[in-house]
Amino acid sequence: MAELNATGTVTETQEEQTTELTQEETTTEGTSKQEETTETNQESQKKSVEDMLSELMAENARLKREKDKASQDAAKYKRESMANKSEAEQKAIEKAEEDARIKEELAELRKESALNKLEKSFVSLGYSEDMAKQAAEAQYDGNTDLLFQIQKKFFAEKERAIKAELMRKMPGPSISNEDGISVTKEQFNAMTYRERLELSQKYPRTYEQLRK
Repeated sequence: MAELNATGTVTETQEEQTTELTQEETTTEGTSKQEETTETNQESQKKSVEDMLSELMAENARLKREKDKASQDAAKYKRESMANKSEAEQKAIEKAEEDARIKEELAELRKESALNKLEKSFVSLGYSEDMAKQAAEAQYDGNTDLLFQIQKKFFAEKERAIKAELMRKMPGPSISNEDGISVTKEQFNAMTYRERLELSQKYPRTYEQLRK
């Protein structure tokens, strides 16, 4: 129990103030620690991403060095191998390499020519240039599954286009009046100014319906 005197009251108030200050310091300290933890986590994540990028760049550099070294070793081996051969053997090897290069170029030219012919064939059937190119490559490579998918897509698009054209050409409903005249919207649109004027004078109701 608190003492009922001035000194006791002052002492109790000081204890309450001390307790409140301690709680505020504890809360502030806790918040500061949480902020420090958050900053630490963010910094760790940032470092982690930077480490990953550094490792990736280092790996790419290592692979490039290995590739360059392999190319240099191959070139060195070829030079050493050629140096140990006679002049006739060297010429034979060079000729074989040149023949292989020519054959490769000819094969590429034949492929390009065949693809162009196939592409033109598909275009003549109504394929778009992009679809014709895809179909030509699929047929040349013997990829029947892809070729079937392209053809299926082409026929579906062609069917939609035919239906749209038929709908466009289908004549609109005839508009008649009490005099028995029957004129379609397409016929009205094709009339000359004089014909429309004559229609408006003879059949004003039909004319008003058609001009809307």
